[in-house]
Amino acid sequence: MTSSFLSISPIDPSAKTFLRIWILLKAFSSMKNHACKEAVSFIKSNKKDPFFLYLPFSAPHFPAQAHPDWKGKSANADYGDVVEELDGRIGDLLKVLEEEELEKNTIVVFMSDNGTEPGQRKWGSGEPFRGLKWSALEGGTRVPCIIRFPDLIPAGEVTGKLTTAIDLLPTFASACGIKLKEGPGIVPKLDGLNLWASLQGKAKTHPRSNLLYWHGWAMPQAIRVGDWKLYLDKVKEIPGTNKGPVLIDLSKDPGEEKDLASEHPEKVKELKELASKLLSEIEGNSISLGGPASPKKQKKKGAFWLK
Repeated sequence: MTSSFLSISPIDPSAKTFLRIWILLKAFSSMKNHACKEAVSFIKSNKKDPFFLYLPFSAPHFPAQAHPDWKGKSANADYGDVVEELDGRIGDLLKVLEEEELEKNTIVVFMSDNGTEPGQRKWGSGEPFRGLKWSALEGGTRVPCIIRFPDLIPAGEVTGKLTTAIDLLPTFASACGIKLKEGPGIVPKLDGLNLWASLQGKAKTHPRSNLLYWHGWAMPQAIRVGDWKLYLDKVKEIPGTNKGPVLIDLSKDPGEEKDLASEHPEKVKELKELASKLLSEIEGNSISLGGPASPKKQKKKGAFWLK
């Protein structure tokens, strides 16, 4: 890969910095190409066996740097170019599934992990929702997700049912006939829910009815139940959160601008109690990310209006 990079002979520290930045940008432009080729090779090599392929593209994440083959292809500058490229790369993967006669028994999931990057507001948008990446607002967390599984998941269906990425593991484990261990003493306890029957249109009720919202640095900030969303922390984009919890009806107010807390105090109480319960369960089932636990008990920050 490095053979295509620009080579310079640094003569001062600033030149070294330039070299690193240039290599980073060039890496972003070629990484998608190499990753896609490896993915295609992986599919062909494992076509006779069950396989799992996780392919996290770097595009259109900042810095937007299109491959030369896509440079100038869109009317939306570099951002548009990398989106065009991403579309093409995904097309290549779908094509190889078809060529290898795997498309009817392969689940394909395409989704984003967050809303618009703050530095890319000129090109990206989450309208009618407000909020950007890192934010607990709908525009920072509500993202598109496309799931394809011919003959089992109905094609062309669109749903706004509450779903989150943590639901993917138990959902697709169920689809593949893999029984996950459950019950007391099983660590870690899964927070995700099995939505397989719901995806197929066979569930009487959708399993997920609530969801906690977090700031990008793992700070709990809100909870949603149905179309009701309660802000439990001080959030600068939500007026009134400096004075108390703010209650939003997303069905009528997708921009999250009207506080209904004073009109529905019983709903505020209900959601606060549920949030406290869920957060307590998460705390009780949490495990260390690695290494020995600190001998000093760390005081974790919590939502301001749950104190």
